[in-house]
Amino acid sequence: MGPFAGNTVESVEMFWRFGFHQASPLESILEKDNFTLIELLDEEDVLQECKALNRKLVEFLAQPSVVSDLLTYAIAETTDQDPKIQYKYPFVACEVLSSELTAVFDTIFAHDHLQDQLFSVLDRDEPLNPLLAGYFSKIVTCLLNRKTYETLAVMQRKDMLARLLQHVGTFSIMELLLKLLHETEEMRGPGEELEWIYNSDLVEKLLERFSPDHKSDVHAHVAQVLIGILHMSNSCSCTLTTQIREPHYVNMLIDYIVGGRASAHQHGISVLIEILNQERPKPDQDGPTVVNQVLNRLDDFVKLLESAASACILGDEVTTTHGVLRPPLGSTRLKTIELFVEMTALVHRPVMEELHKLEVFKKCLGLFMRYEMNNFLHNMVMKMFDALLESPFDDLKVQVLQSCGLVEQLVEAHRLNQQALDTARGIRKGYMGHVTRLSNTVLAAAHVPGAAAAA
Repeated sequence: MGPFAGNTVESVEMFWRFGFHQASPLESILEKDNFTLIELLDEEDVLQECKALNRKLVEFLAQPSVVSDLLTYAIAETTDQDPKIQYKYPFVACEVLSSELTAVFDTIFAHDHLQDQLFSVLDRDEPLNPLLAGYFSKIVTCLLNRKTYETLAVMQRKDMLARLLQHVGTFSIMELLLKLLHETEEMRGPGEELEWIYNSDLVEKLLERFSPDHKSDVHAHVAQVLIGILHMSNSCSCTLTTQIREPHYVNMLIDYIVGGRASAHQHGISVLIEILNQERPKPDQDGPTVVNQVLNRLDDFVKLLESAASACILGDEVTTTHGVLRPPLGSTRLKTIELFVEMTALVHRPVMEELHKLEVFKKCLGLFMRYEMNNFLHNMVMKMFDALLESPFDDLKVQVLQSCGLVEQLVEAHRLNQQALDTARGIRKGYMGHVTRLSNTVLAAAHVPGAAAAA
């Protein structure tokens, strides 16, 4: 039995009377006449007390000079090698500023110099310090969550959109830009004060960053922003989404895809695929404008299947455990085939006819057989033929089967596989799983009038 066993109330009174509890060091600091911000940042429970809305602590932190010091610790660059100055204080200061303390937020919005200090991060040269940029993004995101109208007004007044675009190559800034656009769409109804975003040529400025003058990180992040904007249309009527689909901007995007760097091609196609996914025509109807625009430029994409082979970033040849690839398939051709897969998935006759006319099915099947260990490629090509064989265009199926010799190539693939297995320590061809699946699809479609004759 412990020394306080017995009467529970009496035991608790004895516990506190004899001082077995430990007072919070933070409370001891706050009781002093003079204390510094550093003393608070050094205490482990400062964040817990912020969330508990400790009155004395909040009153101290809400002072303009203290908020300025917190911003300095959170986002200012330093050459000091002290680990606390480099890592601990910036982290704790950011967490304090992100604790959603209304009094602190009110102080920021009441003093223009504090707003300038916060957004000065965007005035720095590229590339931004990713750690400090992350802290900046987190603080501004909290402001957008709690003081949306006030934050948007400040960002408009200080031309934040252009400054964010300048640093879109930094991941956290890209995320902040998406957050800004999302909040804009959520609050679009109440008034016209948000038109500054729609009238800023944002879509054109984003697309311009697909140019060869920008690095691959910028291309990747721009694509994420554009795709994020397109996803907004799933929950609301998005003005920016409508702009992206305009013929001028679609042509602009395609120009950068077919004439830009490999990274612009790869990430630009991801945007184009997202646009196509949102504009699926019915099988026998004229396609939407975007589909027609892609059809008009389809020849440019087909040329990439040939030209990209000599421009692979991996070089003219790559040695693998299975042998030498000369040349390797490369991400450019693989991404182009992904676009063709999405085009066939539209199940739109003019699309199928154009792909057949340009021998896309034949060229992709040739790559399928050539790169026998690339299952990413095999899966895409299989999807193309699945879409064709499951479509209602019976005459077109026969034409494609005959022109690309699909049945003959499948038979030859089975023969080569058996030949490989008959050798000493023979290994099954890497494409055989997809060849078997595609063979079954052809057999299932053989009941279609004319298809059996083609086989």
